[in-house]
Amino acid sequence: MILSYAYRDAKGVYHGYGELEIGEGGAAKLKEGGEAIAPQVEKMSKSKKNVINPDEVIGKYGADAFRMYEMFMGPIDDSKPWDIHGIEGVSRFLRKAWTHLSDPSSWKDGEGLTSIRHRTIAKVTADIEAMRYNTAISALMVFLSAIVDGPIHREDAETFLHLLNPFAPHLTEELWEKTKHKGFLSTAPWPTHDPKLLVDKKAEIAIQINGKVRDRFEVDLAWPDDKVIAAALGQPKIKEAVDGKTLAKSVYIKGRLVNLVIG
Repeated sequence: MILSYAYRDAKGVYHGYGELEIGEGGAAKLKEGGEAIAPQVEKMSKSKKNVINPDEVIGKYGADAFRMYEMFMGPIDDSKPWDIHGIEGVSRFLRKAWTHLSDPSSWKDGEGLTSIRHRTIAKVTADIEAMRYNTAISALMVFLSAIVDGPIHREDAETFLHLLNPFAPHLTEELWEKTKHKGFLSTAPWPTHDPKLLVDKKAEIAIQINGKVRDRFEVDLAWPDDKVIAAALGQPKIKEAVDGKTLAKSVYIKGRLVNLVIG
């Protein structure tokens, strides 16, 4: 069953998308009169004026956005309503990729975002194999934001294009052609990740005093116990709490918490 949002006014009359101003989450109001109408998830039907014409969507947003939005809607086995507003978010993401990655001559060489790049490779690869396309696309959105937040490095950008290619083949092949690589991106080797780079190097841990959490702070997981405990005791809230008291015991549970016992 193909579902979509339907809009029916207080008199029970259905209204098509062209009659509505549709906002986030499907909420809408009539263009004429301004009546607010809450969306209802119903089967697509001409009588309910909620039929989505794929040709019109492709004509407005492109085949990549249409294809990608259908995979981004949710788990592939779940029934979910087509949201005409939702495809705009996917379209903006693809425009962002084109805008920032269309000039490979400006990309820098070097390591780039090593950690997030390898994490994204692992995440997208596993999600594609498990047909969790929506979460793979979410990971790519996070990766792109990180890439364009600073100088763009070649390895980050090219890896992103590889990972995006199954979802947006037309856009990524065009961008790949700009990199001067020979052949199609779809036939190039799939990126691989280094499992060692997936291990967290830092963590936020709690500081307990006599069993009660008093503060949290970030530690390097490679630090020895005595350095972590010293850092915990140096936190302003903890210094104030233990000032003038006797530290009877201190225990560090790696990556989780520092437990302090004071008298």
